[in-house]
Amino acid sequence: MKKNPASEYGLLTWRIFIALVLCSGSAWLALFSFAATPRTVSYVSGGFTFATPVELVKSPISPIFFQQDGEPEIHVDNYGDIYVTAINGVPGGTDLWKSTDKGASFVYLGEPDGAQDHCNTLLQCAGLGGGDDSTDVSPGGYLYVSSLWIGNVTVSTSMDGGTGGTEPGQAWQVNPTAASVIVDDRQWIAAYGPQTLNMTYRQAPGTGDLFFNKSTDAGKTFGTPVLMRTGNSTEGNLVVDPYNGNLYTTTIPTTAHNEIHLLKSTNGGATWAETTAYSGASTSNAGHKFTILAVDRGGNLHLVFSESHVDGSFHVYLTSSTDQGATWLAPVQVDSGTGDTTFAVMPWVVAGSPGVVDITWLGSPNSPSTFPSAWFVYFAQTRNALSTTGVTFNEQKVLTKSIHDQDICFNGSGCTDNPRQGGGNRDLLEYYTVTVDPTGNANIAFPDSLTVDCPATTCINNAWFVKQSSGPSAFAPPAPPAAASFGPNVNVAANGGGGAEPNSKVDSHNCMFSAAPGDPDFWKSVNNGASFLAPVNPVADETGLIGGDEDVLPIPQLSGARPDILYFADLGLSSVHIRKSTDGGATWFPPGTGGVAGEVSVSSDRQWLAFDRIPTATDTTLYEMDHELATEVIRFSASTNDGAWASTSGITNSELLLPPDSTVPNTNPGPAFTFVDPTDNSHQIGGVFCASTVRTNRAQPPFGKLPNVWDAIGAAPATAGAPPGPFTNNPVFKGVQDSSSTTPPPPGATTYGNNTANDFPAAAIDKAGNIYVAWAMNDARINHFNVWYAVSRDQGKTFYGPFQVSSGPGHAVMPWLAAGDAGRLDVVFYQTNGTQDPNTSTTDQWNVMFAQSLNAAAREPVFTISQASDHVNHVGPICNLGLLCASGTRNLLDFFQVAIGPDGLANVVYAEDTTGPRHPEFARQASGPLALTNPVVRTCLPLPDLIALNLTSTNNQARQGQKIPLTVTIKNQGEATAAASNTGFYLDGKLIGQVGTGALSVNQSTTVTLTWDTSNVKKGNHNIFAIADSSHAVAESIENNNTSNTITIFIQGNQTR
Repeated sequence: MKKNPASEYGLLTWRIFIALVLCSGSAWLALFSFAATPRTVSYVSGGFTFATPVELVKSPISPIFFQQDGEPEIHVDNYGDIYVTAINGVPGGTDLWKSTDKGASFVYLGEPDGAQDHCNTLLQCAGLGGGDDSTDVSPGGYLYVSSLWIGNVTVSTSMDGGTGGTEPGQAWQVNPTAASVIVDDRQWIAAYGPQTLNMTYRQAPGTGDLFFNKSTDAGKTFGTPVLMRTGNSTEGNLVVDPYNGNLYTTTIPTTAHNEIHLLKSTNGGATWAETTAYSGASTSNAGHKFTILAVDRGGNLHLVFSESHVDGSFHVYLTSSTDQGATWLAPVQVDSGTGDTTFAVMPWVVAGSPGVVDITWLGSPNSPSTFPSAWFVYFAQTRNALSTTGVTFNEQKVLTKSIHDQDICFNGSGCTDNPRQGGGNRDLLEYYTVTVDPTGNANIAFPDSLTVDCPATTCINNAWFVKQSSGPSAFAPPAPPAAASFGPNVNVAANGGGGAEPNSKVDSHNCMFSAAPGDPDFWKSVNNGASFLAPVNPVADETGLIGGDEDVLPIPQLSGARPDILYFADLGLSSVHIRKSTDGGATWFPPGTGGVAGEVSVSSDRQWLAFDRIPTATDTTLYEMDHELATEVIRFSASTNDGAWASTSGITNSELLLPPDSTVPNTNPGPAFTFVDPTDNSHQIGGVFCASTVRTNRAQPPFGKLPNVWDAIGAAPATAGAPPGPFTNNPVFKGVQDSSSTTPPPPGATTYGNNTANDFPAAAIDKAGNIYVAWAMNDARINHFNVWYAVSRDQGKTFYGPFQVSSGPGHAVMPWLAAGDAGRLDVVFYQTNGTQDPNTSTTDQWNVMFAQSLNAAAREPVFTISQASDHVNHVGPICNLGLLCASGTRNLLDFFQVAIGPDGLANVVYAEDTTGPRHPEFARQASGPLALTNPVVRTCLPLPDLIALNLTSTNNQARQGQKIPLTVTIKNQGEATAAASNTGFYLDGKLIGQVGTGALSVNQSTTVTLTWDTSNVKKGNHNIFAIADSSHAVAESIENNNTSNTITIFIQGNQTR
C-alpha cells in the first residue's frame, strides 16, 4: 500500500553499514554463496534513442488528495494498444490511460476501481483501491487491473479494451474481494491463456505469509487460496511462462536481506517449491526495491535487483537461469557505475528472445540517501544474458533531465509521508516498469515530480511514457525456412464443373481430390495435379436437396492396397448425405447395410469428416462434426464400420449454454481431427469452432461478431454403435468486444471488437500430437484483418499464442492448415495489399499466400510466406458476415484448403473468378522445405520402378585391349509391369554402351551384361556405373533411383617382351 508508509511491512527499516570496510560492489558479489562461475561484464554507451516523452494527463486533478500517479505499470497487447496504470493511494483509486497510436498520444479512461464502476466523470474519483496496483493483458486483449485497498484486493477486468459500458462484455467486471485472505498487501498478477488470471499477495498486517489465488474465468471469481510460504518477506513480481504455465516469483526473507528466494509452481499454483536464487554477502541488502523476474521466449528466467553494500554502493544486478530456476548464472552488474548512474536502484526487466533482456532503472551520481540529489531514467539491453563467460550491456540514458531531486527512501514505515521532503523521501514509491511492444521496442512508464505542472505544494508526481525509437529489437527470432515456390496453377474445372470453397485432399498414394458445392462436383487428379478428370456427382442418387457444403475424406486400407477408401459428405440442410467409394471415386453409394450410414445430422449446417481406427485397430470409425441449423449447437456423430450413426452434443461449457453468457445460437465450426492421448493412450475426437456472445449477437442480429475460439475434445466411442464423448470445451482464444456505442469512449480509445469468423477456424494435428488452430480476425486497434494461430501441446487443454502469421500492409482472411511432422505447419490464406474493409471493398485484389513453419510448436515460431497463386484470383469484397453479407460480396464463399501428400509437398486448391466463371484452381508446391522429414514417393496410378543393383566385373585389373564382362541386376520394385527398356553402362560418366532389357513384372529381376572392350582406354583407374532405363522409355514412380553402385577398374598399359 502506498502513501501510507505504516502499511509497508517495514522490511527495510534497518540499515547496517560497516564504515571501516571499503569493498567494491563487484567484490561483494564475489561472496555470493552458490557456486556459479564468475562472468565478465562490458559496457557500450548508447546504441538506442527514445522518442519525446508523453505526459499522461488526467482530468480532473484531485482536489482532495495530492496530485500523484505513482508506480506506473505498462503493458502492450498483441495489437499494439498500450495501457498504463498508476496509483493515487487509498482511497484515491487507480488511473488508467490507453494509446491506440503506438504511444504518440494517450487517452485517460478513468479509474477501473473507482467507486467500483469505472469512475471518470466525477470531480473526485474514489474507490476500493489505489494502494498497490498490478496489471496485465491476456493474449486476446482482456485487460486486468488489480488494486489494493487494505482489506482486500479489487480485480477489475475489461473485455472491451478498457473503454467501459453498461452491457456484459463492455462494462468493467469488478471483483472487490478477489483475495480470499483478508487484510492484504502488495499483490501481483499474471495473465495466462485466454482467461486465467494468477495472483499472489501478502497477508499484512498479520502473519506476512504469501498466498496464491487463481481465477479461471477472467477475474470474475477466484479459487481457494494456496499458502506459498510462511513468514515475513518482500515479494517481487509474479510471472508466468506462457509456453507451459509455470509460475515464478521471488522474495527476500525478513530474516535474510542478502538472499533472494525463488518460488516456483509447475502445476498451475497448486503447490510451490522454494529455493535460493541468490545469496550475497551477509552485510548486503538486495531490496532496493523489488526483485523483478522476466521469462524470455526460450523459457529462461532473468532476475534483476538493486543491492547495496557496506561501502555505500548501490548497483543493479542481473542473474539468469536456463533450467527453470534450478541453477543460476553468476550475477553481473547492469549499470556501468559511472556518471549519472554511479548509483542505481529500482530496476525492472522485460525479456524478448532467448538471452535478450531490456532493463530500466533509476541512476544518480549520488547515493539514495543524499539530499538533495538528481535521478535519471536509464535503460540497458543485453543480447547475451545467457553467456557463461561474459555479458555485454548497451547502456542508454533515456532522458537528459532529472525526474526526481530528493533522496530515495526504501525504509517503508521509516520513510517520510510528505512530498518533496528529504531525509526519507518516498515520492517515487517503489518501482516503475518497462515492457516491449509487438515489434520488440522498449516502452517505459515512469514517474516525474519535476515538471512545471507538478508543484511541490500539491503534487507528488505525474506518470509519463517514453518509447524506444531506434536500436536493436528485443526480438531476434531464429532464421525462418527457405521460401517455397509453386508450379503453374491448373484449372481444376477444365473438364467440367465449377464453384467455390473447394476441398483439397491427398490420399496415401498421392491421388488428389477436390469438391465444391453446386451439383456438387468431385474432381480427381491421377498425375500430381497436372490435370483433373471430369467431375463426378457422388450424390447423384439423392432425391432431396444437395450441394450445400462438401467434404471429402480418404482413408487408407489397412493392407496399404490401392485405392484408398473415400467418403463424401454433402449438406442437404435437412440432413448430411454420406456416400462411399471403393474404386477411387468413380462410383459412389450410401455406406452400410441397406445404406444405413448414408444419412446423418438432421437439420444441419457445415459438416466436416474425420476417422480413426477404433474401437479396435481393425475397425474404422467415421466421424461427422457440424452445427445444428437452428440452435447452432456443435454436434459430433460416429459410425463404426458403416453402422448406424450415433450423435451427441459437443458443447458442454456452461459459458456457452447458460445465461447470461450463453453464446448459442452463433457458432462457426471448423474441421474435426483425431488423436491418441499419450497420457493414457486413449483415442480422442476433437474439433474447433468460433462462438459469439449474447451481447455481440444483439449488437448485430441475428449473428453478431464471434470473438472467441473454442475446441471440443471427447473420447472415442467405447463400442461400435455408441456416440463419442463426453466432450470438454477449452478456450483457444478469447478476444475483445466493441467499445460501447451508447456511451462511446473518448476519441482515440476506440476498441474494434474481434471477429474470429473470417471465415472458418482451421485446425490440424501434427505427427507429434501438437494441435494447431488458426483463424483470421480484425485487430482491436485499427480493425486490420490478419491470420493468427495458436498451438496446444497438451491435447487441446491449453494453447500457446496466438502468433500472427500474415503480414501487412493489407488484409488476410480464410486460413487453412495442414500439419506434417513435429512442428511442420503449412498455412494458406487469401491476402490483399488493399487497405479497405475486406467485407465491403470493391477494389481489393486478392492472391493466395502460403506460409510455412518448421518450428510451429516451438517457443518462438517463425514463418516464411510465399505466393501460391500465379495470378490475382479475386477483385472486390470477401465478405465473411454470413447471412449479413450483401449480394455479390461472398463469391469465394467461406474457405479453401491445403493438403500435404505422402511426398511432403503442399497441394492447394482455391477459388478464383478473374479468368472466367468461378471455379477451383490448383497450385502444387514445386520447391522449398517439405512438411515431412521422411517423405515417400507415391503415384496415384500404379507404376513400375526400375533399379540397378550389384554391378560387378570379372576383372578389376586388366591390360589395354582386354574385353571385360560388366554385369548388373535390373529389378522392378514398383507396382506395375515395366515395359522393355535399355540399361546403360557408363565409363567415367560417359555412356559406353546400352543393352536391351526385356519387360519386367512386379518384383521381377533380370541380369544384364555388357562386354567392355578396353582397347582405346587410357591406363589408370576408371569408374563405371550402370543406369536402368537409360533411354527414359518407362514412366516410373521414382525416377531418381535408377543408378547402380560404382566400381573402379585399373587398366594397365600394353607391354611387349
